[in-house]
Amino acid sequence: MEGDVIFWLKYSDKEMNKCASLLLQESGRDLGITNIKNAKELLLNFCSYAFNVIDADFLSLNESNPYLSQLLSQHHRTILSSLFVDYIDSKKVLKPYIYTLKHAHTNEVHNFTDNLSIYGSGQIERLLIDIKNRTGIDLPSKAVENELNKEPIGQYKQLLNSSAILVYARSVSEATETFDRLFGALCITIDKPFIINQVTVDNRINFLESNGITTCQIRCNLPSVYEINITPEVISDLKKILKSDTKRMTSALSFIAHGWTHDKRERFLNHFIALDALYGTERSNKTAIVGGVSRDASNIEDIESKIKAIYSLRSKFIHGEISIFSDHGKYPKFIHEHGIEPVESLFSVLKTCIFNYQGPYKVPQLEGVNLRVPKELETEFKMRIAEYNKK
Repeated sequence: MEGDVIFWLKYSDKEMNKCASLLLQESGRDLGITNIKNAKELLLNFCSYAFNVIDADFLSLNESNPYLSQLLSQHHRTILSSLFVDYIDSKKVLKPYIYTLKHAHTNEVHNFTDNLSIYGSGQIERLLIDIKNRTGIDLPSKAVENELNKEPIGQYKQLLNSSAILVYARSVSEATETFDRLFGALCITIDKPFIINQVTVDNRINFLESNGITTCQIRCNLPSVYEINITPEVISDLKKILKSDTKRMTSALSFIAHGWTHDKRERFLNHFIALDALYGTERSNKTAIVGGVSRDASNIEDIESKIKAIYSLRSKFIHGEISIFSDHGKYPKFIHEHGIEPVESLFSVLKTCIFNYQGPYKVPQLEGVNLRVPKELETEFKMRIAEYNKK
């Protein structure tokens, strides 16, 4: 194990970050990793393993020979390079990840994409067979019932009215993104999604490999909903929503999942960010959002008036002018005019936009140039423009 020890003695966080950044740029998409932390973890796991494989004389390091590079021959470097290629290739393989969805009422198997399915109550045998047929991983049903009975996959088999979400992904982070997409889609398709209790949510997932089963924790953006009725209508809506895998839709569904909470402040902010993900632009952001929402949610009464008022409340929040809705006069005014709370109205608008999404809104480009003029010069400036136009 001296290779592992020497690696950590010579470890440089700065250099490892540089390598992780390069890996992320070159192969992040193929590996299913999206941040430096995951890229760095992958490299560290490889180095800890690979430095114990090569036969370099690590113990000869001393004050007169302090450089690790001097111990590595060209043969050692060739071996490390080959090991690294094999290691990276092995991480590109899709693995099955399983999350147990409690209080979810369905008895069937629902396939939404090639890599995302829900297995209803009593479908454990079908789940294990499908995994074996696709990956060759053979997990006996008895193992699930006995030694794995406290794991998510074991809980799925034991609990009535539970379902299993099966995701194929190359990494935990990629699997988590897919879970978020589904949770966001569930939030806007099931009946009464905000009837939430205070029971702690199990945020563990299992992922299977040829050498065994691993349990890890994710940030589970799914609250403890009293019940999730996965009706045929819900399945139809989920398939329609999940069919779109654009970056904007994926991002919006993730923010919807983050806003699936009884905390109205968190819900409001995340759900507005979801609208921003669908329609926002670097320039003319308000016009793009109002225009896109007014187009895709045109069947909602007074939609332009509602979204403008909601946008104003959002701006007051993020700029620190108010901390609760009742601090702003537009909140009671909104309820008086529209008969609904802004938080509830926003969710209704967002839900409609997801179902009717036509893509980003193209802001009309007006001819001319916008100039900022000091207020004290505004009158004189208008007069000069008027005089010029008369010529």
